[in-house]
Amino acid sequence: MKVTEMVKERRIISIEIIPPKRGEDVENIYRTLDKLMNYDISFISITRHPVEVDYIEYEDKIVKVHKVKRPGTLGLTAALMNRYRIDVVPHLICVGMSKFEMEDMLIDLDIMGVDNVFVIRGETASSVENYKQVRC
Repeated sequence: MKVTEMVKERRIISIEIIPPKRGEDVENIYRTLDKLMNYDISFISITRHPVEVDYIEYEDKIVKVHKVKRPGTLGLTAALMNRYRIDVVPHLICVGMSKFEMEDMLIDLDIMGVDNVFVIRGETASSVENYKQVRC
C-alpha cells in the first residue's frame, strides 16, 4: 500500500534501518525487528548510503575505487518484505549513482513489488569531498 494512502487511513508507525556494513551479518537487524514487529509497524524504511571513494595501495600505484560501505539495500528490502509481510520503503540517495544505475535500481524495486521509494539527490561532490560525482 502506498504510504500516502496509509496516512489518510490511520496513524502510522515506521522504522528506519540501514544495511549492515560489508562483512557483517543481518541477524542483529532481524533480532531487533522481531521485537519491534509487536508494535503494529506500518512500514520499514531502508537507507541506501551513497558510493564513497576508497584508495587501494599497490607497490607501484594507488588505485581509486568507488564502493558502497553498506551494500544490500535491494536484498534486505526483499528479505524484509518476505519475512515480515510488511511494506518496505527504500530511501535512496542518488549521490554516487549514474542515472542508469538509478533507473536499474528502480526497475528492480518495481519487479520486487515495492510500492514506495524515497529518493533524494543528497550532498553534491563539491560539498562532500569523498563522494563520487553524479548526475541523477
